[in-house]
Amino acid sequence: MNRVAFLLALGLGYYCSALLGWAMASMGGVAVVSPAAGVALGALYAWGMGIWPVLFVADLLANQVGTTLAWPNILHSLSNTLGPALGAVALKALSKRETEPFGCVRNAFVFIAVSVLSAASVSAVGGVCKLELNGVLLASQRLDTWLKMFTSDAIGALVVTPALLTWVRSAGRIRLRLFTTVEPLSILAVVLAIAWTLFAHQHHELMAGWPLALAFFPCMLWAAIRTPTVVLVSLIPLVAGLALTGTINGLGPFGVMYFRHSV
Repeated sequence: MNRVAFLLALGLGYYCSALLGWAMASMGGVAVVSPAAGVALGALYAWGMGIWPVLFVADLLANQVGTTLAWPNILHSLSNTLGPALGAVALKALSKRETEPFGCVRNAFVFIAVSVLSAASVSAVGGVCKLELNGVLLASQRLDTWLKMFTSDAIGALVVTPALLTWVRSAGRIRLRLFTTVEPLSILAVVLAIAWTLFAHQHHELMAGWPLALAFFPCMLWAAIRTPTVVLVSLIPLVAGLALTGTINGLGPFGVMYFRHSV
């Protein structure tokens, strides 16, 4: 029963992350950022290849929203499952198993240079095939669309997967002490205050020349030096999510630009 509940929760989480990505889709039906790619890569690494049917079904259900042709969606969902599966296999095979997934430079390099690139490449191929089979993609647009989808999946994996894996590995050890300490809560409060200031308001012309996006770097350095890894990797998707929300709504320093460029 616990296994069934876990798989249902995993499928629901993936489904919601896929819908979130579609909500950020620009013209042409390409998601600017794909959180689902990061969820799939992290889940397959953490819980094994046996969960792939759950991810496939959840992705297929998300792909069916607003579409009529089934076979292109099936192909796309297969690629969205196969890509992260290859990335997870590569990360397990090439990283040092005696350390945490991001516990050394080698593991981090393998994750970025091999795991993320392989996962995003395969998923992007399936996405291009889906659009072409649906008759909404010209031959001259293949490469440009593939690059957009590759970037979308790669960013999603880089932002979401480290946070997911770190929480899975560390949850049992930090449940009692992490949020009872003052320092992590202080960092969270500062980050939320900066994010609210930057991304919840209209960008003022007088601030146009200021490097506002760099305001988060002191917090990231503070978290990296003074707190457990789980705090730092949690701040990254938090800041990214707040920035995306504000930018999509035309707020903050990036909200004044063209949609895809700003995001």
